[in-house]
Amino acid sequence: MSTQSLSNAGRKAAKLVARGVRRVFAIDVERARVLEWSAALGTWSMLDAAATIADPALAVPLPIETLIREGKTDDAVQRALAAKHNPVLETIKAHSREEGREEGREEGWKEGRKDGVGRGKAEAVVAVLEARGVPLDPSEHDRILTARVSGRGR
Repeated sequence: MSTQSLSNAGRKAAKLVARGVRRVFAIDVERARVLEWSAALGTWSMLDAAATIADPALAVPLPIETLIREGKTDDAVQRALAAKHNPVLETIKAHSREEGREEGREEGWKEGRKDGVGRGKAEAVVAVLEARGVPLDPSEHDRILTARVSGRGR
């Protein structure tokens, strides 16, 4: 809520609660505090920095002090969701693994095609030289083939 007023965040919290959200928290990084919306009071309640947020939706309690410290909020939330084996995170991890495999397959295909085209060109050069009667000793033959395959001598 560093970019909005507490009253504006309160209006949003009240709307969320009216739509059925059980708990709403505001992390005020500038003032190093965490607040929870109280539907009964219609206002924010400040939480003790030494306390934790325990909720059935979390597999492990979230330490409020960690939420306050800049850069640690996402880590704490991710650990809590990962510990619970949150289905959204599990889907993201599976999708990420599949994307990695897909990228690897595509990269391998491109590399294989590039090598195959290069090898084909090198073999064509050898075939043309032999067809024109240019004698190649085995080392020259191998050098032409390996130079193109490895990316040298374009």
